[in-house]
Amino acid sequence: MKGACDGGINIPHNERRFPGTRMEKAEVETGKKRGGGAVEEKAKPKLVFKAEEHLEHIMGVHVQEYYDLLKAENPSSFKRQFSVWEKNLKGKKFADLYKACHEAIRKNPERTKTVRKQAPVRKVVQPKPTLIQQNSKGQKWLRPQKIGCALRHERVQARIAKISADL
Repeated sequence: MKGACDGGINIPHNERRFPGTRMEKAEVETGKKRGGGAVEEKAKPKLVFKAEEHLEHIMGVHVQEYYDLLKAENPSSFKRQFSVWEKNLKGKKFADLYKACHEAIRKNPERTKTVRKQAPVRKVVQPKPTLIQQNSKGQKWLRPQKIGCALRHERVQARIAKISADL
């Protein structure tokens, strides 16, 4: 979101959402003395932004820390979660990879649409309104559709005919 805002896109937001932004309470001297009852004034907390922490998040330092921690403590989870990253990093740090990515985006900011070799194959198992589709691997999924007035009227008439035939 920060990058989009910096790029000129108007996104309603609050700076408190960015990493590195904290509310810090001001230290208050009460001025209390022994035996005296001095009144304490409450100071309002201030909004403090730390650019270094924000830059660390942009450059993926927090991801690198988690990557190193998981690699040392739980190799099976590390392999499941970062197996593709490990091939792409090849001994580099995440910050280097992020910098290269940022440079590539600045070089050519246009979004290129990926061209598929072939259109996905979807076979209709059951027609609308309860549309069930199946892909080439055999996986099925439900795509519920709204039904129109005419189809709804036909379904009601069919139920009425069925009930009257049963009587």
